[in-house]
Amino acid sequence: MRPFLSALILFPLLVTSKVADDQSEGKIDQVKQDKKASHSPKDAHIDQAKIYVSMFEQKRRDHMSAVDSIVGIDEMKQRPFIEEIVKNIKNILIESRETLDRVRYSPVKGVLPETETVRDSLSKVFENTAFLSDIALRFPSIIRPRIKDVKMKTVLVWSVETTKKADLIDETTQKVIHLMEQEMELVPKKEGFINPYGNEKSKEEKMREAVEEMKKKADEKKNKKHDLKIKKGPSMSKSEL
Repeated sequence: MRPFLSALILFPLLVTSKVADDQSEGKIDQVKQDKKASHSPKDAHIDQAKIYVSMFEQKRRDHMSAVDSIVGIDEMKQRPFIEEIVKNIKNILIESRETLDRVRYSPVKGVLPETETVRDSLSKVFENTAFLSDIALRFPSIIRPRIKDVKMKTVLVWSVETTKKADLIDETTQKVIHLMEQEMELVPKKEGFINPYGNEKSKEEKMREAVEEMKKKADEKKNKKHDLKIKKGPSMSKSEL
């Protein structure tokens, strides 16, 4: 695995949102300075939420670049690489949940926590839940067995619910996460469900193609022998000589 590619993929997962928090705080301070003294706390929360959603959308663009890089990896190296990413996501989600549980955090719709530690952990939950959803929709056969792990499934269900209740991400990402829930069978699939990102072939399709390929090669070999026999023509016996 090339080092630069590894760094590209894991960077969105392993780096905390400290820089984003600093930028967010700077923007929020500027917004507060521009507001009138009569501005209500509720409006301030709305401003912070809007800023966060905007920054989250930028993070999602980074995710898309990372996903494109994964798609371009050689198929033989792709599976172990994706499995390593999922392992990292699992650890990050578990750690973030422990942090949020310690402070007894409970999501409030549309409200970004003021405490930096809580905000940072919550951001990790949103980002990694979204990124895992991207990967799961494109590589369901690789991710599905990982989801069967009890700890992974438990923390993923929790992260999805937390993300939904907080309602601090863009609508497009919300739809992606819901598609992932259905594809991974965390919730019942809607009638006529189609994974719009699915381009994998099922085991049955791969087996059918393999059988057809073997049959094709056998037919080609048979035809080649037949053509060779015709080209040589009938052989003469010793008595005829």
